[in-house]
Amino acid sequence: MSTKYEQISKENVLEATNKLRTQFERFIYRHEPELTGTEIDVNFKNLTEAIVRTDKRKEYYRYFHSMNISELKEAALLGFWIIKLKPFTVLKEESTLRTTVNEEFALHHIYCMIAHLVQKKNLGEVKQPSQNFLKDVIYTFQYRDLSKESMILLVASIAETNGIVFEDRL
Repeated sequence: MSTKYEQISKENVLEATNKLRTQFERFIYRHEPELTGTEIDVNFKNLTEAIVRTDKRKEYYRYFHSMNISELKEAALLGFWIIKLKPFTVLKEESTLRTTVNEEFALHHIYCMIAHLVQKKNLGEVKQPSQNFLKDVIYTFQYRDLSKESMILLVASIAETNGIVFEDRL
């Protein structure tokens, strides 16, 4: 194996960017259907950077730990980078998502992956957390320092309440 990081292809970055943008638009319009396309913005440079940094961490695990990371760990890492790089903006002043859109979308992305895995493994219904828990997580994402590893551990804890155990561990 080469010690040099093999960069993700431009095609794969574009595909991942488009997939996330579509997921983000569905998320936005489900929460605030009155928003127009001119009231939301996607910084594609930052979104691309989040995707590339997530891919670099995948390569790190492959090279130094000889393992492929799980879909769930990948979702946690991408959520981490979305929170840090803030590629999404709601421009409408009155929007309830204006100040927390990246944090809420990151959590949404993580729960979508958990729901996908619950369905894939036939584990029944996804257990919904309390509103207080969700508020605490959003607050933590917004104001507290999180490392990539603590984000992975948080997601592992949420997943475990739904019967999902990481196939790979730190």
